[in-house]
Amino acid sequence: MIKDFIQLLFPRICASCDLNLQESEEVICLNCLHELPLTYDHETNENSIQKALRGRLQIENSSSLLYFEKAGIVQALIHDLKYRGNQKISNYLGGWHAELLKSVNWHKSIEAIVPIPVSKNRLKKRGFNQVQGYAEAFAEIFKVPLVEDVLWRASTNSTQVFKSRLARTEVTNKNYHAKNLDKIEGKHILILDDLMTTGATIEACGNVLKEAKNLKISVATMAIVA
Repeated sequence: MIKDFIQLLFPRICASCDLNLQESEEVICLNCLHELPLTYDHETNENSIQKALRGRLQIENSSSLLYFEKAGIVQALIHDLKYRGNQKISNYLGGWHAELLKSVNWHKSIEAIVPIPVSKNRLKKRGFNQVQGYAEAFAEIFKVPLVEDVLWRASTNSTQVFKSRLARTEVTNKNYHAKNLDKIEGKHILILDDLMTTGATIEACGNVLKEAKNLKISVATMAIVA
């Protein structure tokens, strides 16, 4: 009776299809879970992130959990996270992805987690950084520090999603800045973001962080545009 009343007031619904979750389900229903387009790129030595960043940013390893297609199931998840405030998605995907990467021993070399930041204006408007829960899950599973004060982002008034690579690069090169680089000097860090499109954001962040001496960079994202 009490559970039914709580469910009525605070319904547990799938972050993708909005149907009620069963008691054994968490964040995403089993039907949608089976439909998610996993990349399985942690099982290969060559993947889409590495190809996109070749010649632009030197990285050690890279992985995206899911493929993103416009009007697809992953877009529904990212939209629910960013615009409907369902922050559970971020932590859920982070835990899932981190466990996959731990199974191929990424945790043995990564020494710090660095999430891509949002601007103060965006943070004030949205109330949270959509990558926060994702990063927290990685830090917990890899048992390494979450370093949130080495990157900061200047305010921007427009979204960069689906802009051309040139347009994104021009914006991101001006928007991301580094500080407190002594915290990551000589370390192998893992940069995390929600969605990779052209790679301009990761490229810009990686290049400013490279000012730290003897830095190694790996990259992981929730999704990558197919």
